[in-house]
Amino acid sequence: MSWSKPLLYRSDSPWCLWIIGLNATLAATMVGVNLLGTIMVLRQLQGALAIGNTSTMWIGRIIFLPIVCVPPLAVKGANYFGDKKALFCGIFLFSLGAFGCTQAENYEPMFWWRVLTGVGQGMIYSFSLNELMRCVSDKQRKLLVSAYSSVSLGLGVGGGVLLGGWFGQMGYFRWIFWIQVWVGILNLLILVLFQPESARRPSRRFHITGYISFCLAVTGFLLVVTQAKAEWNTEGFRSFYIFFWLIVAVSSLVIFVISSASVKEPLFDLTYFRNMDFFIGCLGIFLLGMMVFGVTVVSIQMLEEVFLYERMRIAYLLAPIGISYLLFGSLSILVRRWIPPLFWVLPSLGLIAYSCWLSQGVTVQSDQWQIGRIIALRAAGVGLAIGPITLLAVHRFPKEVAQRGSVIVNTCRMLGATFGSATVGMIVSLRAPLHVDRFASMINPHSPAYQKQAAFLRTQMPGVISMKEYVFASVKGQAQLAALIDALYLLGWAMVGVMTLIALLMLYSMIPKQPKELGFGPRQSPEVR
Repeated sequence: MSWSKPLLYRSDSPWCLWIIGLNATLAATMVGVNLLGTIMVLRQLQGALAIGNTSTMWIGRIIFLPIVCVPPLAVKGANYFGDKKALFCGIFLFSLGAFGCTQAENYEPMFWWRVLTGVGQGMIYSFSLNELMRCVSDKQRKLLVSAYSSVSLGLGVGGGVLLGGWFGQMGYFRWIFWIQVWVGILNLLILVLFQPESARRPSRRFHITGYISFCLAVTGFLLVVTQAKAEWNTEGFRSFYIFFWLIVAVSSLVIFVISSASVKEPLFDLTYFRNMDFFIGCLGIFLLGMMVFGVTVVSIQMLEEVFLYERMRIAYLLAPIGISYLLFGSLSILVRRWIPPLFWVLPSLGLIAYSCWLSQGVTVQSDQWQIGRIIALRAAGVGLAIGPITLLAVHRFPKEVAQRGSVIVNTCRMLGATFGSATVGMIVSLRAPLHVDRFASMINPHSPAYQKQAAFLRTQMPGVISMKEYVFASVKGQAQLAALIDALYLLGWAMVGVMTLIALLMLYSMIPKQPKELGFGPRQSPEVR
């Protein structure tokens, strides 16, 4: 028994490969459970910690920032210490942060424990797929990459909303973190007993300028998107705060691109994006990240605040999303012998766009079946797309290059998750006042229906609610829902744009070309050549 080559089971056995794959999938699943399960119990945390809306928002969103910024540092450490040690540290930090969240009694400890959890999640996302690809052959890559993407996403989303809804409804909201602690211990045991260690790779010079500029760019854009329409920022986009961070974000992004193109060992090798498959795959992963986490998070808030659904009802309504990710994601795997996985890319993205357009018919009087049908249709599209889109990004690369490219793919996914809810929330904030004016202009206080409702409120609920409060709450709820539908409409058109690019790529692939045209350009790596 040793760390580098554990002898509990033969490393060349197919059973050992499946155990490693299931462990990586389980670790990635817990990341989804943490993200969505915490959103489901945020209101209970707000009451338990006695904090305001702004602090509650940061407890839910701060975790995305380390998830995006940690992977480059983690990859640097893994080159020196090994991938197994890096993944072990990631799972350990994730479990330690979850344990700290179970003990936090006020805002500051909870905030920093959430940051530590995000650090662990960033390392898990960096190496779970990477470790899986390192242990499999090129033949097995298509099967296991697709299975990893669909199963971890489906179980993470479905398990997150179900567990969060049940624990939130019963008042045991801290158990959403306890589950992550116990599963993390199981992940560590399997990792130590079955996972072989990777060989040390040549030490690459760390691109410190690129890393700092990348982190500043992500932080700046996140602050701009989340704080431009915050309650405290009365000047909106015209405030000095937003203007300052916008300048920081744009200038940092420019520095990152220029410095990455001028050094031999950049933070992210941007020449990978010269490969059209990789570029479109990363773009699709980014939009799917926005759709999975961004739209789901905002939908949870909307169902709770506008439709006034209790948490278990929200959980039952949104749990089929995870089931659809799992079932439809597995469909492309089961029929891979007869239908290539990449065949599903265009139909799946078409389902997502169609579901976004169908959302135009949702109102505050829509029942859960109408809402559920649209959600299920969208989830089916995402489930069919997530595996093939990930495969599109890495399927043409040799194994060594695909491992490095998988870090960029996961970074794009988490960037989509980071800016998804923030961008949708900003669109809702921008569009809601316009819809408030539109709906308010339709109110006729002299109509019989209005008078009947006013009489009902006066006789049935005296002193509890006034007609003015009732009308304001109704108009505000309808305006927020209409603004969310506007955001979904824009995402639908974004999916159409990606579908157009993929269709053009398929047509281009049919044109005879020289092999050198499929490379990465002047900085082509030896592995690709």
